[in-house]
Amino acid sequence: MTPLAIGGTVLWLVIAGILSLFSEDLAATGRSWWIDCALWGAVLGVPGTVVMVLHDRNQKRRQRD
Repeated sequence: MTPLAIGGTVLWLVIAGILSLFSEDLAATGRSWWIDCALWGAVLGVPGTVVMVLHDRNQKRRQRD
């Protein structure tokens, strides 16, 4: 699950970067919130990634025991 969480978080960051290139156009059409949405996706992805790292680590430990 960790690679999936990392991939999702990175994807949100890439989307935010691409959208920031068009920030003036987005603001002109009232869609500047799209950038905020992508940034929040990345922000929420960080604790999600931490949870997945801990989950995977605990799962490996349980399998050894």
